[in-house]
Amino acid sequence: MTQQVLVMTSVDTEEEWDWDGPFPESGASVDNVLRLPVFQDLCASYGMRTTYFANLPVIEHPSSRRVIQGLARREDVEVGMHIHPWHTPPLVPFRGSAAMASFLHNHPPEVARAKLEAVHAAFRSAGIVPTSFRGGRYSSGGAIHAFLHERGFVADCSVVPYTTWPDDGAPDFRERNLFPTRVAPPREDLKPLWEIPLSLGFSRRPF
Repeated sequence: MTQQVLVMTSVDTEEEWDWDGPFPESGASVDNVLRLPVFQDLCASYGMRTTYFANLPVIEHPSSRRVIQGLARREDVEVGMHIHPWHTPPLVPFRGSAAMASFLHNHPPEVARAKLEAVHAAFRSAGIVPTSFRGGRYSSGGAIHAFLHERGFVADCSVVPYTTWPDDGAPDFRERNLFPTRVAPPREDLKPLWEIPLSLGFSRRPF
């Protein structure tokens, strides 16, 4: 009897830009997305199922939107929602550093929700209803979770176990392990949300 192993991967599907430069509010290219069908064919040849976490520039640009719509029709693909707050409306003044503003959880709850709604509306306009989410720069929790609960999301894939960053206002996942957890909804009429951490392992000692 042979045992079948299901291999899954995820891809943050976003605009091209130089991570060493400032956070771009507009004008970044999405030409990288046009190559994803070839990449997905390669994944399929190895029996891999892929979740593409797409953000607003990818969904709004006509050429990359067509690619994402095509991928969403495949049985071996899921298209989830991703967000970069620095170019997602409403673009309102932020009291704090650029690094802190790059994490959605640092924004006022009403601003974070408005940004999430802008991306979600673009998905709906493209005929895609996402049920999984990954925050840009792995930002989540609080008002973000409340939004995901209310919109019927099943999974939040923003946790990077055992990890944090030196950036101002960064998430701190150092106490989180590799196991999925359930996040209770804010109301009884809503379903719980799975928090599914990224797979991560240590490559050298001390762990």
